[in-house]
Amino acid sequence: MSIESLRDYLPIAEKHGLMKRVTAEVDKDWEIGAVIREIYDNITPENRYGVYFENVKGSQFPFVVGIVGPTREAASLVLEAPQDKLMEKMLNAFEHPIDPVIVAEGPCQENVLTGDQVDLHLFPFPTYSAGRDGGNYIIPGCIISKDPETGIRNSAVYRSQIIGKNKLTFGAGRVKGAYAHYAKQEAKGEGLDIAISIGVDPVIWFVGPGLFEHGLDELSIAGGLRGKPVELVKCKTVDLEVPANAEIVIEGVVLPKERGPEGPFGEAAGYMEGVLPDRPVVEIKCITYRNNAICQGNVAQKPPNEAENAGSLLNEALLFRKLTKGIGLRGIVDLAKLRGAGMGHLVIKVKKLPPGQNKRILNAAWVCDTLAKFISVVDEDIDIRNTAQVLWALAYRCQPHRDIQIVEDAPQIQDPSTGTFGWRPSNGSKILIDATMKFDYPDVAVPAPEYMEKVKNDWAKYGLPLTTVLADVHKPLEVEVQAPTSTPIN
Repeated sequence: MSIESLRDYLPIAEKHGLMKRVTAEVDKDWEIGAVIREIYDNITPENRYGVYFENVKGSQFPFVVGIVGPTREAASLVLEAPQDKLMEKMLNAFEHPIDPVIVAEGPCQENVLTGDQVDLHLFPFPTYSAGRDGGNYIIPGCIISKDPETGIRNSAVYRSQIIGKNKLTFGAGRVKGAYAHYAKQEAKGEGLDIAISIGVDPVIWFVGPGLFEHGLDELSIAGGLRGKPVELVKCKTVDLEVPANAEIVIEGVVLPKERGPEGPFGEAAGYMEGVLPDRPVVEIKCITYRNNAICQGNVAQKPPNEAENAGSLLNEALLFRKLTKGIGLRGIVDLAKLRGAGMGHLVIKVKKLPPGQNKRILNAAWVCDTLAKFISVVDEDIDIRNTAQVLWALAYRCQPHRDIQIVEDAPQIQDPSTGTFGWRPSNGSKILIDATMKFDYPDVAVPAPEYMEKVKNDWAKYGLPLTTVLADVHKPLEVEVQAPTSTPIN
């Protein structure tokens, strides 16, 4: 079964243990965020899962969170590719995008609310950091807009705070594509049409946080990842098109010259963003939704968090492409953000390179990645997605006086240690670490490879649980499954 919607993906995630159901009633204003925080704080990374809350107090709609974020296996299922082929698949989609197509109708418009019927409070959008957030938030909403001059579509993930039954804040930052569209309209004294799609095919949401160049249609990248075009339907009240299989679509206009406060909100760096006094305001014109719609969310908060995994994967591929194809650096094998450090620690796996080349890679990387404060290069034998292995390389393959460089007056965002927190740029510093072997090292103290391979092949005879690493190597990717028989998702 090919994935085309959130509903296609959920039973697959359940089959693989990556989505659990809660039948007990939960409160959206404090309980959902606290449950997810408990999962990320106290369950090991390889065992984390998303949650499908079937019964949300005061709402007829269920709420799901943790689609891509729990594990790398979840991303593998979403992208329908083995874990060791994820980077390759993303790079291929960048080179071979597939434009979306418009269809006559779609399930996202099975129900239509307009005029006085519009009420955002019908849906269980939660407060994520209870006792600290400024209100209830829509996140991740895929906000779709068009450049008023070129007509090129932008689809990206921004947060929106609910400030009334038909009012939201517009969460796009000033450097984002959607804000550029809004600025052009506001300069003419006009509003910007937007549509917020919630509960889309997970690959559309996966693409949303990508730091693409302005003027690129992210839905074309989603099509490239899926291997077929995303189907869109025309909105009811604004001049936009939205994913036909979305669960909920909110149509509105970002009003010109109208501002309002937003926040506080728990950012993915792990600290509370304060009140932002001048957010543009969105007036909602229409809400459409599927029968038995499923509301979706995404927890940021302190790392580890869902945004850390989901938001990093695509941007890792974009950075890899920029460094290798854009700048032309040789010797880079792979790169990843170190999980648990938010976006703050970039690790680059390199081949054995001539003296000076590692330093060149490190300096190029800090220029291209403003979120990373620590950037390390490691050898090919290090699993850069295994925090313990990266720390081992830092401990025993680096001499600080020789292998660490500090870059001062470097632009930085979302780091309160600079004295300025949030997405407002400030000056900080970077640490560049060469944690590769510079000399001949003794053999690593593990059994020789031929013995480890034999144990992997004979694992079943021991009667022991399959480890995550072995599962990654031996478990086939399964996407053809039957939907659960209890509480069906339809």
